[in-house]
Amino acid sequence: MSVDIDLKKFNDDGYLVFRNVFDTDRIAEYKLKLNTKPKFGGDLLSQDDYAELITDPLITGIARQLIGGRPAYFGCSPISRATTAGTAYWHRDNADRLDMKGPDWGGTPYTPIRFGLYMQDHRNYSGGLLLRPGTHRPDLSSSKTVAYVDTVPGDLVVWNMRLVHAGGGKRLKVDPLRPIDIPEANNTAPEDLIPEPEGPRYAAFLTYGLSGNEHTERFIDYLATRAYQVDLWKRSKLSDRAKELLPSADLQYRDVWAEIKDKPGIGAHVNHCEKAHLDGETKWAEVAASH
Repeated sequence: MSVDIDLKKFNDDGYLVFRNVFDTDRIAEYKLKLNTKPKFGGDLLSQDDYAELITDPLITGIARQLIGGRPAYFGCSPISRATTAGTAYWHRDNADRLDMKGPDWGGTPYTPIRFGLYMQDHRNYSGGLLLRPGTHRPDLSSSKTVAYVDTVPGDLVVWNMRLVHAGGGKRLKVDPLRPIDIPEANNTAPEDLIPEPEGPRYAAFLTYGLSGNEHTERFIDYLATRAYQVDLWKRSKLSDRAKELLPSADLQYRDVWAEIKDKPGIGAHVNHCEKAHLDGETKWAEVAASH
């Protein structure tokens, strides 16, 4: 299956949404496996049940067009079943999330991108992805415009990793088409909100870049300082299914653990930093990000 890529919109807004690109039976199967099988600590390529997501020709085809070359995969792809919606925070995914004057914001085109595959109905329920369109661009890095992504199972979202975004978006019953900004959304009375979907929150996140691009290489170096990612790389061994799929995939697979395991300083820090876009906020503690 192929899809139309609006490259101008991606460059302007920092994200794209693709509707009905996956069969809903396939999504239901992923949810069933997440419900019935033990949690595994490796990335998606180390799991037979989900390796096909990383090599999926639709996803890698989109990635190729967005980044301008053969996509490189470097082992940053969790899949999750969250029992609670959690509290949403604005954040960025890139290395210089707190420094708008850092190297991420200049030089060659920024290529690292992340796909989000959300497996619940966020069109008729709250809990969807919130975005600040254009905030991946240096000239709009503090934009206050908010967009709510009303995905349903089978939809796919992709964003530039400099883009300000948050998981667990909220909407009001009296004005369901208007996304509520954070922290306003977190302080709104539950009875005034459109309810969250019933049951756990299921989502998969897939990250790609362009090998040799300064920003991709710097992002990998950044990940190597994060204890959670180093642990993920250690646990991630190619599954039998991944070994079958990779030779014919339009994908460069990088065994990052083999690349970095002897380097000093790996895993020195713990998690992401939230609230990265807020003016003047430079001392936030490291806490896990919520997409």
